[in-house]
Amino acid sequence: MKIKNPYPSTTRSYFAIGLLLLSLISAFLIVQASEKNIAVWSAKKDLAIGERITPASLIISKVLLPNNSALYLAAKSSILGKTVIRPIGSGELLPRSSLSEQTSGLIVRGLPLQISRNDLPADLAAGQLIDIYALPQRSSAATGNSDVTLVAGSVRVESIDTKSRDLGGAIGIVVQVRENQVLPILVDTANSRIVVARSA
Repeated sequence: MKIKNPYPSTTRSYFAIGLLLLSLISAFLIVQASEKNIAVWSAKKDLAIGERITPASLIISKVLLPNNSALYLAAKSSILGKTVIRPIGSGELLPRSSLSEQTSGLIVRGLPLQISRNDLPADLAAGQLIDIYALPQRSSAATGNSDVTLVAGSVRVESIDTKSRDLGGAIGIVVQVRENQVLPILVDTANSRIVVARSA
């Protein structure tokens, strides 16, 4: 007894044609999406304030930036030798506002600070970005001075004295700040309680 094929050849042909059209449409959409990607510069490593851009600093990334591509530096832009004016993390796209031709005041210094172990994150590590606040001492607060000051924002931790952390008491850290920030920070933190928070 011959079993009748429940799927006529015409139906199979339509199904095959449908699959072919679907694959062609998918390929077309993929090509269209890839054509919208643009090549921009991104950081190959962490870049600190005052650092000069070199070929070792950069990689090219192809990304989809439909509305804000003008905010970032295209890979065809010549940026070698420019100076970083804000911290840039590894893998981060380079915003136009992050580099400058000027170097005045951008030399980076390592500034040591002594901070109470309860006034900074317990798991703070070198390389992280922090905000530094100055709080009035209790004697100042008693006289009515209760202002909290943001001394410096988004500064990178260069190192932490792990031995002082293990011993208890104050912990020594070194932060990377611009040369022209050193004196203002020292003035703002003199006779103040220093508190450190991770940058958002």
